[in-house]
Amino acid sequence: MSSFITEELADLNYNLEALSLVLKNVRQLKQLRASIRNDGYNDLALMLAEVLSEMQKAGSKSNAGGLVRQANPVWPGKGKSDKMSLQQMKDAMQAK
Repeated sequence: MSSFITEELADLNYNLEALSLVLKNVRQLKQLRASIRNDGYNDLALMLAEVLSEMQKAGSKSNAGGLVRQANPVWPGKGKSDKMSLQQMKDAMQAK
């Protein structure tokens, strides 16, 4: 009877150790996935920031001495609610 109990306890201890190793590996895998995901987001954010910077540089070169583009272009001296129409913008650009 005591050999049976000893064997069962040994099996339980072995299984508990194996389970703890599996759980440790699962935790490490989750941490690795989170790290990879965060690195991917960081890389994407850096790439988008670089693209935006290049677009801004290209835009400032093409607008040098010309009409400054705005999200809602307005005529100088008028209120922001007086937006330019597409034709008015074309006329203003050709006048420059």
